[in-house]
Amino acid sequence: MINETLIDTPPQLWRTSELVDNARRYVDGDDERTPDRLFLALNTLTLVLARSGRAAQASELLDRGIQAADRLMRTDADAIRFGIECVINHADLLRYAGEPRAAIALLREVHELSSGRQPGRAEILGVDLVRGRDASPAVLGGAMFMLRLRSRISLLKTLVAVGAEAEALASARAAAEDSRGGDPPLDVALDYVAALDDDAPAAAPGSPPATAVEICQLIRLQSRTGRPLLPVEELDAAVDRVVAATEMHNPRTPILWRVAHARAADLDARVGHHVALMGDACVAAGDRRLHERALLFAGRDAGEARALFPDPRPDAGELDALTRAFAGCVDELDAPLAPAV
Repeated sequence: MINETLIDTPPQLWRTSELVDNARRYVDGDDERTPDRLFLALNTLTLVLARSGRAAQASELLDRGIQAADRLMRTDADAIRFGIECVINHADLLRYAGEPRAAIALLREVHELSSGRQPGRAEILGVDLVRGRDASPAVLGGAMFMLRLRSRISLLKTLVAVGAEAEALASARAAAEDSRGGDPPLDVALDYVAALDDDAPAAAPGSPPATAVEICQLIRLQSRTGRPLLPVEELDAAVDRVVAATEMHNPRTPILWRVAHARAADLDARVGHHVALMGDACVAAGDRRLHERALLFAGRDAGEARALFPDPRPDAGELDALTRAFAGCVDELDAPLAPAV
């Protein structure tokens, strides 16, 4: 079973103090009180609540967010983007609350909707899809793209959580194949190809890998055979070409490939070099999750990353008071939309 630390989390979502500060600044009036600012704070605060074992409290806050988005949609259909994000976060909360099967069911519904296979659907979790159809094409298209991307990532995380390895791998293959058509490759899908795909080619390809998927298949094959199938210099050159030609979901992912390949070649010094580069890049970006993955790929303890990413948690009483104050702000929201950011 692949370790869940290999599953992608957006790098901006790791530092609890920053997540809490979004809501605190909104409540205190330090940030301009626009819908964009409010829903950013809403979604990050619910993540903190869920991580703190308060999934029910987080779910209630998201429900208030959906109601606030509905009020905004009465005058501007573009507010559907806020309701849509609350829906996908609800699915994540089900996983935190120990209900992964319910999360999987909702995520599949969400993916069907975002892929255009439910054109007549009227609502989802209280979000008015009929009114939302009047949103501008750019906003509606962006909301559906975000929904499709997030649902795929969350579905893979949840399938891992329930031990559905074969199903997770099938979903990862589909996402990886979609990336050939121009979508940004999902880190999570590529990781599964690299770590689990035993249907990768049985022999080394006749030419260096030309896509992110092919690089990950090569890494998987090397793991299975226990030997490098391409000289490190050729792999580095292939990675450079892929990076130049591909829009990566996470621009630090190619360092991970270099770590895995150098380890297969027993080049400890090169492994250490790439892990150090990854540490610098991830600390600069706040990307703890990818640094943990690099350590695992290097055969090290992922816990080494913790010292680089201190993450103090808020006091329980302070978190309760902030949540109550912020919920009041959500309930008061009934104003014209600020421009989309």
